[in-house]
Amino acid sequence: MRNRFGVLLYRDDVRWAAAEGVSESVIAAVLLLHERSVQQIVAELSAAELEQVIKLVGRSPRAYPPGTLDALKQGRALVLPEPPQRSGESIRSEVPAEKQHARTRGAEPRGQPSRGQPCARGADPRGQPGKAGTCAGTRNETARRRVIVEDLMKAGLSIRMMAEVTRIPRSSVHRAMRAVARAEAKKQVAIGEITAELLGKKLSRRARWRA
Repeated sequence: MRNRFGVLLYRDDVRWAAAEGVSESVIAAVLLLHERSVQQIVAELSAAELEQVIKLVGRSPRAYPPGTLDALKQGRALVLPEPPQRSGESIRSEVPAEKQHARTRGAEPRGQPSRGQPCARGADPRGQPGKAGTCAGTRNETARRRVIVEDLMKAGLSIRMMAEVTRIPRSSVHRAMRAVARAEAKKQVAIGEITAELLGKKLSRRARWRA
């Protein structure tokens, strides 16, 4: 699907936008942070959209080029605030416009999950609705993608390059990168706690020995 940036979004990207409650242009802006400068992206965003981009990037800033989050925050000064709504004049935002465009394109084919519904892979095999990503096959695929993305991150590949090489949707690559960053942060915290505990025991033994 096309958006203000003129890039093609995959179905997973559109579902991601719907799940976050943001426009497709916001998701496109987040994905393009690995390919374009922050100034180019900020110039295409409204003040509200920039705040949404900052919120998404702030969840895992290490998954983006160094200084990206700070540059986005500094870009607030370059974005004009939304004009006040005048009486008798309606100002249509981008999100409703995109939803209206989606309605005019017609219903999606049968068997395909809609934007607002969880992925069919997460449905219970007995026909009961369930959370997306809960079935064993989905968990295995998610773990496989995470391992692949982690190796490619160490090699310095961008999201776009990872998607092209592995044929994994860019939104899935992005989620895997965030998961890797979270796991690394937890690992560092655990290492710090273990180190502090071992150091405390060592100091305690020394104190007893001196006594």
